Amino acid sequence: MIALEEQEQSKLREQAEAVASEKRAKQAAARKATKQKVTAYKAAKMAAKAREMEKEANRLAVLRDIHEKQARIDTDRLVQAEKQRLAELHRQRVLAKERVELEASRRQSRLDCIAKKVRPVVKSDPERITSETRAWRIKLEQRRQEAELLAELEEFVPSHLMTSLTTFSDSQLYADRRTRLTAALHSAGLLDSDYARTLLSGVQPTVPPRKDSQTCEQLKQILNPESKGS
Repeated sequence: MIALEEQEQSKLREQAEAVASEKRAKQAAARKATKQKVTAYKAAKMAAKAREMEKEANRLAVLRDIHEKQARIDTDRLVQAEKQRLAELHRQRVLAKERVELEASRRQSRLDCIAKKVRPVVKSDPERITSETRAWRIKLEQRRQEAELLAELEEFVPSHLMTSLTTFSDSQLYADRRTRLTAALHSAGLLDSDYARTLLSGVQPTVPPRKDSQTCEQLKQILNPESKGS
């Protein structure tokens, strides 16, 4: 009896084990099938993505080619437009120059016409070219009068007083800044003012004066400048 029960339990265990083994096999097959489906899905998705990327790359290449062609067309159009603008500008400058030259020619023609109308009719007189002018005759008369006056002076003035005086020239006088300043103040009508005297007293000569040409007071001020301040 015990042996039969053990056999029965053993059969039950074997059946349970067979059922469990079959269940595990089905589960493994299901997992494998699912894994295969996932792998196939991923592969299909990657293939679709690759096809989409290739399609997008082709589309971008086409757009880039279109843009490059359009850029070349636009560049050529701009170059042609710039050439036309420069040509038009050159044409306008040429026309403006021609108008100015034409106006100048017309103005000169009008001036020539006016000059012909107002030009005095003078007979040919070759001797007039070499003859003395009125101004020249006046100048000769002045020289003659000066010579006569000098001759009269020589009769009444001793000869040693008729010699020429040696003095400074205009360029030597105007080389001194004091002379130039004095002339400027005189032209402005300020030479007799206190301002002019103060200004001239502070201007040093261009060439320092010689010691023997200075007064005693000036020498004292140079040797003892403190006395000037006191």
